[in-house]
Order: sequence, then C-alpha cells, then structure tokens
Amino acid sequence: MKEAKSKYCGECQRDFVPGEIVWYAWIENRSFCSDCKSKLNIKDWEPRKVPDKNEKG
Repeated sequence: MKEAKSKYCGECQRDFVPGEIVWYAWIENRSFCSDCKSKLNIKDWEPRKVPDKNEKG
C-alpha cells in the first residue's frame, strides 16, 4: 500500500493518526479520512497508509 503524503484530511482538516488508513482521490490530489470519504461524491479512491513515527518515509 502506498504511503499517505498528507498529514491531515483535505475536507475536515483532522490530523491523521500514525498507522491510519486514509483515502486518496487523485482527481482532487488530496487525502481524506474515512468519515469524509463516505460523504463525498468522488468516483475513484485509493487507500493510503499514514506512516508510523518510527517508519522511514
């Protein structure tokens, strides 16, 4: 799984938690939390993992 580059949700601005699975929308070029993903009408999503603090990235 690819690594999330963003540290916060592109919709609600919530900080992502290390190890969290978030959703990248290439058409928006932003990542979103699961709550916001379910509210947005975007067609193509790709899961991304927020790196843990001790992971290199």
